[in-house]
Amino acid sequence: MSEPLDINNAEVDIDKEELARLRAQTLLAQVLRLSDPIRDLNPDRWTKTAFFKIEESIATGEKNYRQGQYISAQRNYRQAIKDSDALIQTIPLVIEENNLTGDLAILNKDTTRAMLSYNLVLEIDPTNQHAKVGLTRIKSLHQISALIAEGAYYEKLGELETAVMKYTAARTLDPVNPEAESALQRIKFQQRNQKYQESMSLGFSALKMQTFSKAKRLFEAAQNYNDSPAVQQALQQAENGLLNAELVGLINQGHGASENENWEQAEFFYKQAAKRDSGLVEIAILSTNAKKRWALDKELERVLSFPLGISISNGYTNATVILERSENIMVKGKRLSGQITRLKSEIELAQMPVEVIIKSDNIASVTIYPHIALGKFKRTELGLLPGEHLIEVRCDEYNDFKKQAIVSHKLPRKEQEIRVECVKKAAK
Repeated sequence: MSEPLDINNAEVDIDKEELARLRAQTLLAQVLRLSDPIRDLNPDRWTKTAFFKIEESIATGEKNYRQGQYISAQRNYRQAIKDSDALIQTIPLVIEENNLTGDLAILNKDTTRAMLSYNLVLEIDPTNQHAKVGLTRIKSLHQISALIAEGAYYEKLGELETAVMKYTAARTLDPVNPEAESALQRIKFQQRNQKYQESMSLGFSALKMQTFSKAKRLFEAAQNYNDSPAVQQALQQAENGLLNAELVGLINQGHGASENENWEQAEFFYKQAAKRDSGLVEIAILSTNAKKRWALDKELERVLSFPLGISISNGYTNATVILERSENIMVKGKRLSGQITRLKSEIELAQMPVEVIIKSDNIASVTIYPHIALGKFKRTELGLLPGEHLIEVRCDEYNDFKKQAIVSHKLPRKEQEIRVECVKKAAK
């Protein structure tokens, strides 16, 4: 097998003419590798002049080659290579321009021009999806145009839902149809604006009727269509109305509880209102007053539930202080007036002696602290103030003892009998 010829090796024993011939052959092969695929793309349809120039350069090169003008042939082939490279670079642009021409032709209802442009693209690139879709669009163009015309008719009549159906059907046939898409966007805007206006109108009607919750819902619906300054201002009005209604409700409940002298509830409602609006200074004062009245009510009920306590320890002083505080209240109400009457009665009773019967054995020497010495007796009656009384019993030959006795106007007379008798001492 012979070694390959290296035409760049200066040591190869070959004359310059033969070297030029071989280089011309190499360049010819190169230009044919570039130009033959272009020829398959029907260049006469889209670049006739440029491709003619390439073929002319190749033909001139071949003529020079046959005449032995190898250097000139090389120049011809190099020019053809350069022009072929340049032409190949333009192919994507040619495809893009023809697809665009086809699209514009469809817009202008020029189906013939559109078909020519898309077919040309497919001759260059049989797999081009844009051109294929374009040809499909052309087939439905008349139907699409009719649907768009019907949509425009119904849109003009104000039957927007029907118009949307027509435009949508057109877009289904031609997903990139700008006329159908533009119409759908236009109607969508109209519908959103219409719903916005309807929601705003109904919202203001609800505001006028002072149904603030409904107004807020309607303004929020309008906000979904257009978050305009107007809808934000309307929402603020509705929220202010809701707050005012809530405050009025809380304050009225507080007033109602106050009138019923339910001070626990009154304090709660007034306090809630003051929390919702810190500017309600008078309501905050009412809340504080209700809290004080609630505390006084609990004190009164505590004393009245155990009237005997008035006579025990410092109970009397506490009761008179509570009575004084109660009487100093300007607006008393039925409940407080009743409590004052009852407390006065209990205080008066606490100062009225209770007739008590004490029975003994005539042996015991009886003393009622702090200073009532009764001595020995079988039976005696005396008046004791209500409360707890300590009775000391001394027995000469018996066990001494002390006894607590409770005296009260609330007890039956029989239960006011006190028995004290000496008990014999146990044997040692």
